[in-house]
Amino acid sequence: MNIDSSLTCALILWLLVILTATTTAQELPPELKRGAPIVKELKGGAAHPYTLKLKAGQYVHLAVEQRDIDAIIVVVNPAGERLGEYDSPTGLRGVEPVRFVADQMGAYRVEVRALKAEAYGGSYEVQLATVRQATAQDKRIVAAIKAQMLGDELRAKNETRRGSLEQYARALALWRAARDRAGEASTLRALGFAYVRLSDDDKAYEHFKQSLAIWREIGDRRAQAYIHLIFATIHTRRGELMKAVEERLLALPLWRALGDRIEEASTLSVIGLGYARLRDKAKAYDYCQQSLAVSRATGNRALQANALTWFGNVCEMFGETGQALRFFQQSLALWREMGRRSQEAELTKRIEKLKP
Repeated sequence: MNIDSSLTCALILWLLVILTATTTAQELPPELKRGAPIVKELKGGAAHPYTLKLKAGQYVHLAVEQRDIDAIIVVVNPAGERLGEYDSPTGLRGVEPVRFVADQMGAYRVEVRALKAEAYGGSYEVQLATVRQATAQDKRIVAAIKAQMLGDELRAKNETRRGSLEQYARALALWRAARDRAGEASTLRALGFAYVRLSDDDKAYEHFKQSLAIWREIGDRRAQAYIHLIFATIHTRRGELMKAVEERLLALPLWRALGDRIEEASTLSVIGLGYARLRDKAKAYDYCQQSLAVSRATGNRALQANALTWFGNVCEMFGETGQALRFFQQSLALWREMGRRSQEAELTKRIEKLKP
């Protein structure tokens, strides 16, 4: 082989090494580090992986702040075993806490996913809030989280639902031992959901009421607002329509204080529907108009489309078919612009039925 050929081969090998290294670096998920929060946009159906290098026995607290997107966080250990899925009922905003103890040394995979494939889209911030050798207190907190997660799994199935109560009771005891009031409130809320599924509204209401008292004590307005919406749902099912409206009216100033225009607009629409069921046309239309104004101010087309549909529903309830059709057609145009086929198909059927 002559000198030129040798140089050419060496150059090719060098380029291959550089390209391989670059590709590998690009394929590796970003590493989560203290003091280096990551902000990213997230859409329905998307999932963003991250790496977290840990030693066995380390306690980790990740904080994922959701901004107009409901996210679920999955943690997988170096052996490929799933340690947990973290998705508390915070809606499209609020911080999703992720806490666990590393069971082995190595690189952990943390994945942030959009909960719903059809989600309109928003953003989130993920940051490593705490990493340290686990204390006795940390271990109690993680044990409480695991017990609550198991309770959630059992609650999801008819045949195991009653067994969830035992797990939630265990989680409650652990939260109280750890003096973690937010954790205690979250388990009380989960117990409320379990009793709803077990058709025991009285016990459900009592547990939700206890959780609401704690949320008020610690100043979590988002959690308070959701409890009021849960109460409203229970009252609606019981046919207590005025009480349902009153609970949603209690949630409204909390959404406004939080600056959550999406939840504000949605709650306004449902209040409008509530007044329509009570045959109060003036208030029904007023709240639907407020919802439409708020949704338009956000620029969120999905929110606007929903507000228009709710307004159309209310008009239809009062026999104003022509006005209902106009609202439905405006909503349909927005769903088409967004390429949301299922909503488009559903609304098209409703429009066809209403046409003279």
